Amino acid sequence: MTTPPDLSAVIPFRNRGPERLALAIRSLLTSTDRPVEVIVSDFGSDDPAVARDVADSLGASVVYTPSDHWSRSGALNAGFRTARGRYFLGADADIIWGPEAVDHALGIMDLDPQTCVAFECQFMGPRITVEDVIADPTSWREFDQASQLNPRWGVGMLFFPRAAFVRTNGYEARMRTYGYEDNDFSSRVRSFGHRIKWVGAGRHRAYHIWHERPGLLAKSDAQLAAEYSANRVLFESTKSVVRNATEARPVDQPLVTVAISTQNRADMLRTA
Repeated sequence: MTTPPDLSAVIPFRNRGPERLALAIRSLLTSTDRPVEVIVSDFGSDDPAVARDVADSLGASVVYTPSDHWSRSGALNAGFRTARGRYFLGADADIIWGPEAVDHALGIMDLDPQTCVAFECQFMGPRITVEDVIADPTSWREFDQASQLNPRWGVGMLFFPRAAFVRTNGYEARMRTYGYEDNDFSSRVRSFGHRIKWVGAGRHRAYHIWHERPGLLAKSDAQLAAEYSANRVLFESTKSVVRNATEARPVDQPLVTVAISTQNRADMLRTA
């Protein structure tokens, strides 16, 4: 049996460009020397070969889920249910990790395995394109000058121990598209005693390659606006910390544990 990797990083994906995905995977793998398992969770892309070809070329794996809609929560859950790592990371296909940023997060969690690490992301402006990053993916000074800190929970890059996923049964699967899934998940893991440590505004940084923000797109897209609104209602009104009861749970922990106390009544145990 092979030794589990230190980190399982899941990149949710649906109908995105292969260049962004390749950048995201390479960046993850070069930001640490520790064993990392990268899982591309393709949630219903029209052409599954796009993610599969990129992943194969870079040593990553792919989980494909047929779906007629996009759900970042659903994609993350599908990927994490196959993950083997000690720590989990939910990243995006637009993220470039700065030098040793992943190493820094893992080091924090080594010191306190109950800690979750959230990155404040540097959101690049439109003047730096995907092609610019491909040409020089380590232009850190230029990336800094062309970006600004994104509001917390806006991008969603959370490192967390495997136990946090097992205990909560993952992200809220009823949420569609983007929006509120990180707020919801982080709130629930804190209920189990995990604390959130924010990093990213100092030397160790993560950068988000520009695209139009979904929140702005929702202002002109009625369906997207409705899904955002539904996610907000779920986040504000649902108080249970364990979700997705009808979906499979990780093998680490059953949904229910039943203890039967008995003495000298073995004949009744089978019926019980």
